[in-house]
Amino acid sequence: MHPAASMLAVGMIVLGCSGSPKPPEAPVLDAQIAPAQQVKNPTLPTARQGTKPNQKVAMTVSWMQMEPSQAPLLVAALEPLPEWYIYWSHPGEAGLPTRFRLKRQSQQLAHTTQMPLPKRMTSPGDIVSYGYEGKTHFFIDSDASRNGEDFTLRADWLACKEVCIKGQATIKVSAPPAQGRTPSKNAFKDWQYVPKPEAIKWTKTGPAWMLEMETSKRLELYPHEAFQLALDQTRPPYCKGNRCRIKLPPSAFEGNKSLAYTLRVESAGTAQGFTADFLKGTKP
Repeated sequence: MHPAASMLAVGMIVLGCSGSPKPPEAPVLDAQIAPAQQVKNPTLPTARQGTKPNQKVAMTVSWMQMEPSQAPLLVAALEPLPEWYIYWSHPGEAGLPTRFRLKRQSQQLAHTTQMPLPKRMTSPGDIVSYGYEGKTHFFIDSDASRNGEDFTLRADWLACKEVCIKGQATIKVSAPPAQGRTPSKNAFKDWQYVPKPEAIKWTKTGPAWMLEMETSKRLELYPHEAFQLALDQTRPPYCKGNRCRIKLPPSAFEGNKSLAYTLRVESAGTAQGFTADFLKGTKP
């Protein structure tokens, strides 16, 4: 399925009993909005409390000290109900991205959101999406949020199982303490899985582009939006073992200033994530 078409059809996505997304068949329902909650302590209550029954995702927020030299980060944890999924910032051929917004009164606060590596989910019809099941931590950095005044954090998501439900929650957050709480084991694990920028070189071999690493590595490619569209000639999975192979039309190099992607590299039971730009690692 073409990614652009899948986004138009997202209102008809269904997931199987296993939690993986299925081809478009069922309507997307609108979840109820969780009431804003005042948060004064580092560990916040879940936003599912007080919501209506179709709210399928709980949200908590904490100020955490992820690195000793780093200012406290706002860490939002989203936890779908069992067998439900939410989507990565680049959901693939189906789904909607999980997004966060910070606001103080009527002013939007500039911020960056870092997400851990997603899981690739394949459904009947060869629809491939990227997302999360279970409790997942998202790391939000904003200088404007640390100036001593309260603000609100809003999360928007699409949660899917047998139907897909749009949901959102808003939590009122107080200024961070001088030092954030020590991250939990799971929060720190998600932090380690946040992709890091990297320069990665591809090689042209006949009609295809190749990326190969040591035989001990296992690779998985997660394309971002523009790259997803350009890869219409190549079906996922794009990598097998330690090698990735893709085909791109000439228009991919003429009409795009960037073809960003995330690369998952597994070795000896551990995984690392890297973000890169395909156009900066090639010379067509």
